[in-house]
This record gives sequence, structure tokens and C-alpha cells, in this order.
Amino acid sequence: MSFIAELRRRNVFKAGIAYVLVAWLILQAGDVLGPALRLPEWANSLLAFFLILGFPIVLVFAWAFELTPDGFRPESSGSPTEAAAAGKGRSLDIAVIVLLLVAAGYFFWESRFSDRPVETVTDSAEQPGTVDEAAVASGPRGGKIAVLPFANVSEDESRDYFSDGVTEEVINALVSVPGISVPARTTIFGFKDYAGDIREIGRTLGVAYVLEGSVRSVGNEARITASLVDMDSGLPVWSETFERNLDKIFAVQDEIARAIAAELEVELGVNEAVPNQTSDMAAYDAYLRGRAALRKRDRDAIGFLEQATQSAEGFAPAWATLAIAHQSLTGDHGKAIEAARRALAIDATNIDAMTAMGSVLRQTRRWTESEAYFKRALSIDPGSAELLEDYAEFLNLVGRNHEALEVAERGMEIDPRIQPLVAAYAEALTSVGRDIEARQVVADSLRAYGDQSGLWWASLPLWLLSDGVPTLDQPGPVRAGAGFEYLRSSLASADAQTINDLKSILSSAAGRLEEIPITRREARLLLLYFDEVDFVIEQDIADPSFFPSGAREWLWSPAFEDYRAHPRFGDFLERVRITNYWDATALPPTCRKRPDNTVRCQ
Repeated sequence: MSFIAELRRRNVFKAGIAYVLVAWLILQAGDVLGPALRLPEWANSLLAFFLILGFPIVLVFAWAFELTPDGFRPESSGSPTEAAAAGKGRSLDIAVIVLLLVAAGYFFWESRFSDRPVETVTDSAEQPGTVDEAAVASGPRGGKIAVLPFANVSEDESRDYFSDGVTEEVINALVSVPGISVPARTTIFGFKDYAGDIREIGRTLGVAYVLEGSVRSVGNEARITASLVDMDSGLPVWSETFERNLDKIFAVQDEIARAIAAELEVELGVNEAVPNQTSDMAAYDAYLRGRAALRKRDRDAIGFLEQATQSAEGFAPAWATLAIAHQSLTGDHGKAIEAARRALAIDATNIDAMTAMGSVLRQTRRWTESEAYFKRALSIDPGSAELLEDYAEFLNLVGRNHEALEVAERGMEIDPRIQPLVAAYAEALTSVGRDIEARQVVADSLRAYGDQSGLWWASLPLWLLSDGVPTLDQPGPVRAGAGFEYLRSSLASADAQTINDLKSILSSAAGRLEEIPITRREARLLLLYFDEVDFVIEQDIADPSFFPSGAREWLWSPAFEDYRAHPRFGDFLERVRITNYWDATALPPTCRKRPDNTVRCQ
């Protein structure tokens, strides 16, 4: 008898098929029960390992034993009886048929029922994050990857800035890969030190994959581990460990981006995923320290970044980050523009430099030049929610609110967790007459993401527009600060002293009074609420430096309706050079030129 015939006689093939079916059903059960039982992500991997290990054992068992009415017995050295072999075969036939029926039933259920849309949860107060998850998950996930902040596992805890820097460079590398979309850095760093189920992050951000990793650096050596996890299965689809000298750190970031692109079968459309590298590790270290300080709004960022640019004058990212630091921390427009120009002279495609330049030019009311930089940056990275936020803010300021709404909507589809983007979206909605929707958008964001006091204050015009009655009980952050208490008491009983205090804030060179805990922006809004339009617009024309402020002014919203109807509103528009911008582009639909060449806006 041939070997194959002997395998058939001993039912080894049938036993193998039965085992494969059983193992597959066990893995399906594990995939369902794992999340429900909160088992660690590696539990299914371990289960699969043991099931694979068991396969050859079952084949050996089938060869060595026969099934009899009295149970399993060792195969006799001679030829077993035909009856025994037939009995064993019939039992395995029945087992295989039953397992095939179970598998077919599972496939039927999977195809008919498992893809049904999840019912919308309307009580978002009881389901934190529901609004966001629904919004994000509605878009395509295939090429969306969230890069979690790499953990610092070095003995020196102060090296966090280095692991954060690696995270940012990997994000930048992946952004340059056509076909891959990555959530914004501001959103990603909100998950720093997150200790929960990684799939929760995937569901929240609506991504198909999450890249996680760690960095251990000692002296001039770095050990970087990275793992790309599929959010559907919760299993790694790629992982790698890189041990390099720090002078090879950029090569590692390139390798990670290229490996992920290859895993997803996406072409890397650039020669270098991390451009403008430097071989000066002292400069690179200072650059990373500067970026870390900038994220914390620490003015020490300026010193670190200046050190980096002095050590490596051809390092464009350091110049670009220095431009952002001057623009956002010191307000030194001249230095910001100079640093951005240095960066763009080295790398004409540096998006950070373009963003800094656009923001400074917007701040100095050079509107046409500013818009050109925002458009140029978006032409390079049209999927950046942060860039879409910047451009939406610009369009809101110059009265092109319908366009601002379209741009902000695109950004919200990509990443609705960015607070300034939510505010820009709400401002655009309000300015086109959809203030009820705007209040709901901000309230949902406050409810979903917890303490966002900045978003609440940026949206103050919404709360002052609630049917003419200030509504200060919106969901969101705990507002126990003195500024909120002053606001509430002022609205409850505004006497002459309160009005005089608010006027003093507005006319103060500092934009605030030491004894009153609100800024010029809030003072202006309150004065307009108290019908002090004459004073406000005269002050604005005399000193237009507030416009545009760091927080958007909602100039085209109903909160400024009386302001826009004021006879001197045209003078204000000329003072802040918006009319010059309109001359170069076009008037918004809410404005018209009168015979005397002055502008009138609704």
C-alpha cells in the first residue's frame, strides 16, 4: 500500500481538515470575545500560535491512533480491520460535515448582518466622543494612519523632547507619501501617555492603522522600535527595530515611512521623506528642544532654535520653526518674516515656513500676500487639517464666509478635534446665518473632548447671540476662573462703572487692566453687547492693531451687525486694508460699493 493510500486509510487528511475548521472557528470566537473580555492585544496572537503548533500534533495523533467503539487506541502493527477503519472514517466525515455547516452559517451571518450600520447615538452626553467618531468614520479610512507619540524609554526622562521629535519627523515623512493621510500633530499629541486600548484611538480618529513605537537613546546611540497595527484586527501588520548612531536618525525616519508605504502598497512619491537633514547633531538636538518648548508655549524655544540655526545655517526646518516661534510667542513680525524667508530660500516647499509667513502677513494686514502663501502650502499638502484651519480663518477675516465654510468643512472631515478649526467652522456657520448649527457644533465638541476652555472663550459671540440672552451654561470645561465670574456678573448687572472699566481695557495700550481678568477681545464684545458701538468703532479706527487678534473677531457674524451698519464701518475697513484686498480680488456678496466709492456691508 502506498504512503498516500495509508494516510487516507488512517483518515489523516480528514483529521487535518477538521482541525483547520475548528481552529478557524476558535480564532473567530477569540476575535469577538477578546475586546469584550478586555484581553490584551497579543492574546489572539498567542492563541493563533498555539493553534498552529497543534496542527502537526493532530496529524501525528491521527496517524498513530484509531477511533474504536471503546475510544482511541494505538494503531495495530498489522493491518487494522476494515470495519474499524470505516468506523473511524464515518466519525470524521460527520465531524467535517458539521464543522462545514457551522462555518457556512457563520459566513452567512457575517455577510448579512455584521456590516449593518451602527445606530446613531443621540445622547452624546452619555456617550463621550460619539459625535466625533461618527463624523470621522464617515470618510475613507484605507490610507489613514495615526502616528502616536513615541514613548521615551531612555533612562533619562528629560529626553522626551527627542522621542517627540522622532514622532513629528515620522509624521512629516508619512504626510509626503501620496495616498497616506495622517491626523494633525496637535491632535496626535493629545494622546501622549495614553494607556488604554489602542483600538479606541483608532475608532476615535477614524483611521485604518495606528503606528506606535518607542525611543531609547544613550549617548550617540538610539534604538527605535515601530509597529503598525491594523485597527480591524488589532494585530501588528509590520514591526521593526532600528539601532543606529544619532547621525543616522533621519535615515531611520525615512526607513519607517518607506516600510509603511510598502506594507500598504503605496508608492513613496519623493526622493527623501525627511528633507533638509543636518549632520550636526548638536543643531538637531537644539532644534528638537526648541520644538518641544514651542509646543508648551515656552519662550525658551527662541534660544534653542537660534542655537540650531547658528550651528547649521542650512537646516531649513530650524529656520521655519524659529519663524513660527517669533510669530506666535514674541510677536516680532520682522524676525518671523526673515526666518521664514531663510527657510524658503533653502527649501521652497517647507510648509511650516509658508504657514509662518502667511500668518505674519495676515497679522500685518498684507492680505493678498498672506493668501498666496496659504494657497501655496495647501497645493503641496491639501489634506492638512491645520492648513485648512489657517486658510478658513483668513477667509473669515476678509468676509468670504461661504468659502471659509467650505474650507473648514473639509478640515472637519479630516480632523474635527482641532479646537481652532472648530472655532473657525462655527464662525463661518454663524456668519452665513446658521448660528443654531454653530452652537451645536461647539457644544458637541466641548462635550466630546472635555476641558477646552480656549474653544469656549473663542466662541463667546455664540453665547451672547442666544436669542438675545447670554447663555453661559454651555457644556464643556469647568469655568471657575475669575474671567468667567467677571463676565457673568457684568452681564447680570452692567452699571456705569462696569462700562467705564470695559472702555479702559479697550483703550489701554496693554489691552487689559491688572484688576480686571478679561482681555481686550472680551471687553469689545461686551461693549458691543451693551450697545456702545460708537465708542468701539472709534477706538478701532484710532488703533487697529487688535485686528486680526490671535482669537478670531467674528467680524461678519450677527454679533457685529450694528457695528457693520455704523456710518464709519467703511473707514474701519480701509484702516485695516480689507478694501485693498477686495480691490485686488472681489467684494463679498454681503457688501457693495456706493456711488461715493465707499463700501456698505450688511
